[in-house]
This record gives sequence, structure tokens and C-alpha cells, in this order.
Amino acid sequence: MYIFNTLQEVTRRAAAQASSTDFTNGAAMQKVREGAVFRTAPGTLMFADPVTDAHVRIDYLAITNDGAGLKTAPVHTLPTSPDDNYQICMTDPHDAGCIRMVRVRICQPGTGEACEAVPYRPMLTLVPFPLTLPPSTTIVVAETLGRPAGLPPALSAPLSE
Repeated sequence: MYIFNTLQEVTRRAAAQASSTDFTNGAAMQKVREGAVFRTAPGTLMFADPVTDAHVRIDYLAITNDGAGLKTAPVHTLPTSPDDNYQICMTDPHDAGCIRMVRVRICQPGTGEACEAVPYRPMLTLVPFPLTLPPSTTIVVAETLGRPAGLPPALSAPLSE
């Protein structure tokens, strides 16, 4: 039960942080994944082997309108910056490249677009217990995505002296 509940908290923590972190900054996104599994460096979630920061998958979603209604869809080609995303969304909030939501899941690493379940590894292996960890998912509204709040798009980059 600990692992099942903790995985949901891991996805919640990662989604909350990713919604306001610059998605183009690889180091910052790695810190989001590490913080989600209660670490300050790459490693395993305490008492939840085999789950590591590598199992935390962060996806960005658009809300598109195909005429039949609104649908969520993964943003396959991410904007070049949070400022670019802001401009895309202000032009057309239903553009397939407009990040509107952040989804975090616990997936087997290296499975591409598919999110394969992570096999459960019991602490005591006296009795085989074949099962997979539950599909923990959290979806939140994209906030700043690392874009400084309150600045117009052209000024969102740091000002040079």
C-alpha cells in the first residue's frame, strides 16, 4: 500500500513542479524528476525499488478542437521556449503546439510513447508475487512553464546589462 500511495504523490509533486519549470532546460527538468522521488540526485524512491527518477515521465498536452469537440493530445513538437508557447497559445489556444496541460506518469523507462507498467519487486522474495505497479497519473494545468510572470513576450528573456 505504501508504494501505491507514494507513486500517486510522486506524480503529483512532479506535475506541480513541471507546470512552472522551463521545459527546454534539461537540468531543471531532471531536478523536477529527482525531487518527485524525494531525492536531490538520481536514484531510487525509498522503499519502492525499482522506481527511480527515470520512471517519472513528463508529457505536455494540448487541447485541440477538431470541430467535433475538445480533445487532449500530446504536443509532439514542443515550442522552442516558454515564451514561444505563450505566443502560440495567445494566437490560437487550440493549436496542437500550445502546451495547456502537464501530465506525469510512472512508466517503464525506454518504452517510447507507450507507458508500460513498472513490475512490482517485493522486498521479500520468499513467495513470487507477479504484479505491476498501478498506473499513477496526475494532470495539471500548465502554469508559467518557466516564463517570467507579468512580462510581455518580447521581454521574457533575462535582460542583459
